[in-house]
Amino acid sequence: AEYGQNMIWRILQVEKSETENHSINLTNIELNNFLDEIIEGFRPALDSKEIMIQKFSSKKEIWFISDYLYLNRIVENILS
Repeated sequence: AEYGQNMIWRILQVEKSETENHSINLTNIELNNFLDEIIEGFRPALDSKEIMIQKFSSKKEIWFISDYLYLNRIVENILS
C-alpha cells in the first residue's frame, strides 16, 4: 500500500509542476466529440490489450465549458 501511495504522490507532484504555468483557458466543448477523441487516443492500447470500450451517448449535442487541456489530462489519468 505504501508503494502505491508513493507512486500516486510522485504522479501528483509531476502533474503539479507541469500545470503551475498553465493558465485556465475556458472553451466550449461538445461531450460526444470530446469522448470520441479520448477513446481514439487510447485505441492502440485498447486494441493491444483486447479491451473494448462502449460509449453510450445521446443524439443530442451536449455542450459544456471547461479547460480542454486540464479536462483531457484528468480523463486520461483516470483511464490510465
